[in-house]
Amino acid sequence: MWKPSDARALPTRVACSTITRCGNEATAFGAPVTDAHCGLHVEATRHLIISRELPPAPYPAGGIGTYVANMSRLLAEAGDIVHVIGQQWDGAPRAKEISSDGRLVIHRVPMELPIAYGGRSTTADEVAALLISPMAAQAWGLNVAMFAEALIEDQQIDVIEAQEWEAPLYHFLLRRALGLGPDRKPPCIVHMHSPSEMVWRHNDWSQS
Repeated sequence: MWKPSDARALPTRVACSTITRCGNEATAFGAPVTDAHCGLHVEATRHLIISRELPPAPYPAGGIGTYVANMSRLLAEAGDIVHVIGQQWDGAPRAKEISSDGRLVIHRVPMELPIAYGGRSTTADEVAALLISPMAAQAWGLNVAMFAEALIEDQQIDVIEAQEWEAPLYHFLLRRALGLGPDRKPPCIVHMHSPSEMVWRHNDWSQS
């Protein structure tokens, strides 16, 4: 049985989600994640990061794209498993790219076309209706919701992260609230990337 006093022996390069005492070396897509001295088996955290701004993006990437590209790479280099969903377009046509010894997996989902993945799908009418709406990016968000639901179950995702810009988690969280998503419900982290001055102003907060 693992106890809190064993924490000092944990390898700092791994963010762990499950810890059990065993004598075997574990692997995460071929990458060892066992502390050789104490025999603690550390299971790598499985992340899902969602951003249409993942470079190369269909529009000039800013701070969000820079954050996603660097954070996903650093987490994978630290030993975690990272899946990232970006937009598939002419400048990034490949549906899947794998790097960091299999720990970093980039998925590309289209915005203008319906998708079918893992038993979940969108329709051409749904995508077309969203594309002509005031929030056209939600066509991508709906496709991502279906793709992410299947990926969460297939890859046993532990935590999901996205930014507030364009609300890429809107359809995913709406479906979860309506009981339409997968049984596995990892926590969702939403990052605020808007300038602080705008956040304060639109919430009528004092800036003094």
